[in-house]
Amino acid sequence: MKTKDITLNCGLKLKYIKSPFMRFYCGFGVKFGGRYDKYLQEDGTIKNIKPGLAHFLEHMLFKNEDKTDATLQFDKLNVFANAYTSKEQTIYYISGLESFYESLDIFVKMFFSPSFDSEVIDNERKIIEEEFRNKNDNLEQRINEEEVKALFPNDPYSINILGTYDSIMSINKDDLYDAYKSFYTIDNTYLVIVSNKDEEDVIDYLNKILNSMNLNYHKKELLLENKEDIITNIELKNDYDSNLLVLQFKSFKYNYSDPIILEKISIVLHELFSCDRGLFKDLLDNDLLLDYDYDFTTLSASNMIAVQIVLRPTDLKKVREMLLNSLNKLNIKMIREKSIEEEKKRVLSENLRILDKPDTLGEKVLSLWMEDLDYFTLIDKTKNISKNDLLDIIEIFKKSNYSILEKNVK
Repeated sequence: MKTKDITLNCGLKLKYIKSPFMRFYCGFGVKFGGRYDKYLQEDGTIKNIKPGLAHFLEHMLFKNEDKTDATLQFDKLNVFANAYTSKEQTIYYISGLESFYESLDIFVKMFFSPSFDSEVIDNERKIIEEEFRNKNDNLEQRINEEEVKALFPNDPYSINILGTYDSIMSINKDDLYDAYKSFYTIDNTYLVIVSNKDEEDVIDYLNKILNSMNLNYHKKELLLENKEDIITNIELKNDYDSNLLVLQFKSFKYNYSDPIILEKISIVLHELFSCDRGLFKDLLDNDLLLDYDYDFTTLSASNMIAVQIVLRPTDLKKVREMLLNSLNKLNIKMIREKSIEEEKKRVLSENLRILDKPDTLGEKVLSLWMEDLDYFTLIDKTKNISKNDLLDIIEIFKKSNYSILEKNVK
């Protein structure tokens, strides 16, 4: 597929991907998420951001000036519209098979000319309040919150993206306008379009819409503190029907500009938990494991990676000892060429699947682009991963402080 980086007349960054498929994707991304709790104002003073404001703002952007919902407009065009807020980003997207230009017009105007009516805000607050209450019904989510609090104590990252009950109740029109004007700016917004339309026609159409709009150009400076402290041990209080062991760590000691950082982490974790050798095989052979999973995330604004390993052991104490021992012994000689080749095949196979789905491709390209990573460069670099590329990841695994959460079912 042909990809082109374009700067529109107003300065907005556009990545246009010419696709052979009928289905199109349009996505706006903003570097503003649930983790941010303060920013620097023009007069040099610091302003606090209420927890959950980024998520509340995401809801409100779909509300039109006449109090209708933009999603209904997209529904009439048989176009799917949605959005989500993460710790560092908010992403809005639409996808459909027809009515491309009409949908694009609604989408751009929705994003750049929001309406914050007090009555609509109060109605949306009820929806978000219900969402907040329902999260406590999900056991896995409650456990995940405890994991995050242990890994990020006294850090806004540990606050739920929805916010707190008090903050949800207190967010008002002024908060929403201020956040929108401060962060939904031309220099902080990314646009990805995957379409079979002529590139120049799309650019001309976008310029025509945007030239007539009142835009915000320069973002405020978000303030972040990278706190390396963690809670090393914690007893999980949630009800659970089996033993649970969560081992996790975070690290700021890596090169975030490395486009294949995630693939390298994946190879090392796979080697640890490969079913035919090492730790996982020992656990199974000794009937010590019921289930396991692992996950990892990157935070570009903090140049940080976070890794979580979740085990459901039959003997919690013994498995904890074996897991820590395996991590201490981790070295480059343990990494097999087979594991590296398997990761290459996985990434390349997934890429073939993604290229056949414009909406999946668009979302992947957008989220990585906002972290200053290029999806297509990632694919090319993955083809050439070698053992030596994994040395920095192994050092991170061995030298990080671990946070361990346990639940022992008597």
